[in-house]
Amino acid sequence: MILSSHSPASADPITDVEFAQAMTKFGPFEPHPHLAVAVSGGADSLALTLLANRWVKNHAGSLTALTIDHQLRSTSTQEAHQVQQWLAAYGIKTVILPWSEEKSGRRLQEKARKVRYQKLEEWCREHGVLHLLLGHHLEDQLETVSMRAEKGSGIEGIAGMSALVEKPYHRLLRPLLSHTKSRLQATLINYHQSWIEDPSNQNPRFKRVTLRSKAPKFSPAEIHSFGQARRHHEEALNILIPKIVIPFPQGYAFLNYQAWSQLDLESQLGITQRLLMTYGVNPYPPVRESLYKLAQHFQEASSPRTLNGCLISRYREKYLLFMREPGAIQHEIELSDPTNTIPLFWDQRFRIHLFSPLQGHHTLKALGQKGWVSIKKVLEDQEELLPYPVALTLPSIWQQDQLVSIPSVFKIRSNQTFTLFQENAIKFLPCYPLTRFTFTIA
Repeated sequence: MILSSHSPASADPITDVEFAQAMTKFGPFEPHPHLAVAVSGGADSLALTLLANRWVKNHAGSLTALTIDHQLRSTSTQEAHQVQQWLAAYGIKTVILPWSEEKSGRRLQEKARKVRYQKLEEWCREHGVLHLLLGHHLEDQLETVSMRAEKGSGIEGIAGMSALVEKPYHRLLRPLLSHTKSRLQATLINYHQSWIEDPSNQNPRFKRVTLRSKAPKFSPAEIHSFGQARRHHEEALNILIPKIVIPFPQGYAFLNYQAWSQLDLESQLGITQRLLMTYGVNPYPPVRESLYKLAQHFQEASSPRTLNGCLISRYREKYLLFMREPGAIQHEIELSDPTNTIPLFWDQRFRIHLFSPLQGHHTLKALGQKGWVSIKKVLEDQEELLPYPVALTLPSIWQQDQLVSIPSVFKIRSNQTFTLFQENAIKFLPCYPLTRFTFTIA
């Protein structure tokens, strides 16, 4: 564990007034807001935590610091407890979330980042915390924009990180994006607070570390203009999407192909990306080249394509069908008394509430081809049902190899061996909505 020294500050500390102005962009907040802040022990997140603690006290709220003990370094557990001890001196509660699973294979840093967000967001969802603060600062934003520019990102990518990101159960807030790292360090020095230096921040094997050694490609003013362009682009998409997209609560949508094909390229790619993010499950959008190839394909051919966990196909000439890729659904949840009445989140897109306990051991999984064979002969008005490929992706309950319960969207004749889910038991709840709050500039 490497602790920083209290060397003289090279910049001015961030004041409470400045931080309050940054938080105002995310308001209004509910009475007595409860904030969670992701804190690693580095200068960025520690400064954010201390600033947020002063802010939340002025708003009669509460603050919980969340620290991931990633166990990638031998000192990680010691560092997590050091952070907990530091913050306890300010009256800040710290929850340590360990990542104890086996860690191996390639791209371990990328996997660690994914697990970190997953654990932070799961904690917020389980505890009803609506606001999760992250310590990204101006240099992080500059690096993000430079990396995305190298990859040829479009309007949305090159704008960098949004100061506010809406999630199904909470929001990600980045109030420090317009402040430099030196000012965050100066803030801690002003508090007489040490911090932990992560040795991986000096490892040239990582792309971000290499970028930090170079002069920034873009100025803060240019990044601000990129953000403005993205916001205007997203506002236009929010207007266009309800006009040419028909969403269904069973987790699929029709895109009016003729109307879409007459739009400019950026609007075509933007709408396609939104559909892929809503009906697929990947946490990041596909690269621009893949979006462009997909758009080109349907201008020249009609065969189905898969991308980002989605299946895209022509439907009755007029539409493109966007839905979850059936073959990519691997999620199964084992159900047993008495916990199976708790609401479940299945395949990252459906919230399922069983309401009453099941007797014995059951499994929640996709209907699949085997389930479709079991029900298709007893369906009423089969032609009026949802598209056949969509049916394969819907949740169902099985007892060993026997289908037990299916969504109530299916209309079946009476006296069958399986039942329908209760009304409102299944709710489509995608991680990324089709229309959303526009890009927030720090």
